[in-house]
Amino acid sequence: FYNYLKNVTGALDTMVKRVVKNIDLRKKLNEMHNKKVAVGYFENATYTKDGKSTPVALVASTMEFGSMHIPARPTIRPSLEKNKAKYFDLINKAVVNSLNGSDFKVGLMIVGKMGAEDIQAEIRNLQNPPLSIKTILKKGHSKPLMDTKVMFQSVTFKVD
Repeated sequence: FYNYLKNVTGALDTMVKRVVKNIDLRKKLNEMHNKKVAVGYFENATYTKDGKSTPVALVASTMEFGSMHIPARPTIRPSLEKNKAKYFDLINKAVVNSLNGSDFKVGLMIVGKMGAEDIQAEIRNLQNPPLSIKTILKKGHSKPLMDTKVMFQSVTFKVD
């Protein structure tokens, strides 16, 4: 009878540990599910000229998609396309590390930092479409998107 009780107690102990582990896993997965990383231009970034402020996000959107008089000079979409496999791998690594006790937020911060740096690389390397002769003469250089460097310096990330 003693051996039977010992076996039942051991089985119950194992079941309780599995249930607790499953509860912890669900809790951890819910915490991860509620986290997100955003990369780009946020509300606090502005161009200021003659006392007037223009959101960097507005200018960046115009550059990304173009307008009637400005050709598109995309940087966010090409960066995402070129690097999505890398971001996927980094997020997978963050999930695994989190399940092993690391802070998931730290993993997302790595993804965000990498995403911001990749967009900055796109801005730095952008060549086409070239600036018009009129714009080159006005600015004194032929490098698109790097006149004031405000857009370049404003690329950032946040983790919520």
